Order: sequence, then structure tokens, then C-alpha cells
Amino acid sequence: MKKYSLSVYVLMMAICSFCGWLVENIWLLFTKGFIDNRSMHYPFLLGYGLFIMTVYFVLGTPSTIHIKIKNSKLKDSSTRFLTYLIIMMFVIGVGEIFMGYTVEHFCHFEYWNYTAVPLHLTKYTSLPTSLGFALIATVVMEKLIIPIMNLLSTIPLGIRNTLAIILLTIMVGDFLYSFYRMYTDQGLYIRWRIYIFS
Repeated sequence: MKKYSLSVYVLMMAICSFCGWLVENIWLLFTKGFIDNRSMHYPFLLGYGLFIMTVYFVLGTPSTIHIKIKNSKLKDSSTRFLTYLIIMMFVIGVGEIFMGYTVEHFCHFEYWNYTAVPLHLTKYTSLPTSLGFALIATVVMEKLIIPIMNLLSTIPLGIRNTLAIILLTIMVGDFLYSFYRMYTDQGLYIRWRIYIFS
């Protein structure tokens, strides 16, 4: 697996965090008819970026998956993709349950609720949503993450480092402040909400 500079990883994390914010708002738009700030000041959901980069380091990509089954490497590309997808579904499902109940325990409100979704497993995850998120993440890991990091590597080092520091400061600071607000307010931190479909 090719090694990149720390600033490339941080910028990739920022891109994934922004895409996570977009995906959640697209889900909200088509399920509830509105978009909002997703309890953050800025359009970054740090959990998505951290998740994708952790998976990259632990599992690699579907083409370079870092696991073996029955002491033999996964050689068929479709088998690797399917194995990766199943692992991602499991990790996402467990992660959603952990995140949802952790926030509910400390902040005393329901973070989200999938009980209206068919095949839900607890209110914080469901087979359709886990599969959907896993499919998006698997495709991103297979088709996009390496080309994007290669492109980010072409940014001059000084500019890249400055961007990485700025974005990391924004994302971490916003994450900490927003969760502090949810903890003290005992509810979602809604700064703005726009109804598209009423």
C-alpha cells in the first residue's frame, strides 16, 4: 500500500467528512423534506472521515484487502469486493448502534431513529441503511480514494500542510463544540433548517 504524507490523509479525511454531511442531508431531503446543519457549524461530519481513513489503514481497499480466509489470500476481485462489503456492513451497523446509544446515554435524547425503515435492528441501524452506507463506502474505497489521494499529493507541500492544519482545526473544534452543545442542551444542535419539500 502506497504511503502518503500526513497532510494528504487529513485532506482526504476532510473530503470524506464533507461527503458524509452531504449524504446525510440527501437522506434527510428525501425522507423528511428538509436539509439542516447536522448539528455542526461547518459542513463536515468528522465521524465519516475518521471511519473511512481507519478502514483504509486497517483493511486497505477491496483490491488490496488485508485479510486472509482459510490461509489463502482473496484473489477473485468480486469475492474481495463482496467480502469487503459484508465487513463494512457489519462495522457500520455496530458503529451506528454504539454511536446512537452513546449519545442517547450522555445527552439524553434520541439521536436518530430507523424504526420506520424495514428490517431495522434496534432504532439506530437497519439492514437497508447499513447496506447503503457500506456500498457507498466500498465503492469509494475501490474507485476513488487512491486517485483522490494521488491528486492531493500534487498540491504544493506548503499549501497542502496549511490547508490540512486549517481543516483539521475546524473539524475537531466544531465536533467538540457541537457535542458539548448537544450535551448541555440535551438535544440536537440545530442552527438552520431549510424545508425543500413541505
